[in-house]
Amino acid sequence: MSGYLPPTDMSRPFVAAVLLESRNYFSNRIREETLLDILEDVSRLRTGAGVVLFPGGFFDAGRASAHSRRSRIENSVRNKLDDLQRDWVVCLGVDGRGYRDQLAMAIGKEGILAVARKFHAAPNEQINLAKAPLVAESYFPRIFSFNRIRYFLAVCYDSFGIRHRRLPNPEVDVVLNLVHQFNPSSERMSNERNFARHGFAGASRQWNCLVFGSAVFFHRRVSESWPTGVYWDQGDRSTMEWKYNDNAIRVMESIRKNIPEGEALIRFYDIRDCRAKVNKHE
Repeated sequence: MSGYLPPTDMSRPFVAAVLLESRNYFSNRIREETLLDILEDVSRLRTGAGVVLFPGGFFDAGRASAHSRRSRIENSVRNKLDDLQRDWVVCLGVDGRGYRDQLAMAIGKEGILAVARKFHAAPNEQINLAKAPLVAESYFPRIFSFNRIRYFLAVCYDSFGIRHRRLPNPEVDVVLNLVHQFNPSSERMSNERNFARHGFAGASRQWNCLVFGSAVFFHRRVSESWPTGVYWDQGDRSTMEWKYNDNAIRVMESIRKNIPEGEALIRFYDIRDCRAKVNKHE
């Protein structure tokens, strides 16, 4: 690990957004080892109630349904949280059926809290979408409550859907946006700036809530200025005009660590401080 600064209070509630800088081939086994290793590191830094957010498509079920990996992932995360004695929620993405399934899962110490299927497709994307933004997925809700905060699981372009569809806020405090990946700048799916402005900031503007995001940066570095936590306090201003410096919340602490496929960047946010920004704006 590098870049560690001793936190002032390890017991405060937090959100940890995990970004991957992927340079090598990975498998589900490697990703599982990476997940458990990162949870170990987070445990050394935080004892409070926390949400640890991993990217979309973190696991891949291949041609099988994304649900086919649900039990293994649930058991692995539950066992790790039990070993660490941490009351956390771990959120991660699972793809399947040749990427036609795109799910997000939220897993706590007692098991699965929520499962969400992508409801808003990217341009020219052919996938199995949820029938509606709030429909249950295999009997699991999209929204979960933790530490008296309501969280909404958004799979990749779902954050754009919140804004484009002008959805009313279903009484959630936080959107957790599990983004798949950003490619090198010369390729498709490389515009992380638009995702921050129109996805993260757009959803925050629409619902007046906090938005936290995670993603894989494939064969490229994460810009230090790219936001993984956003709160919109710019009134009726267009998201086209929004810049990173306009963001109302900041990273409290970040660490880097080597992983088998490259590096991981973990950014911590104090959820109480972030929510104070919302309350002040209201």
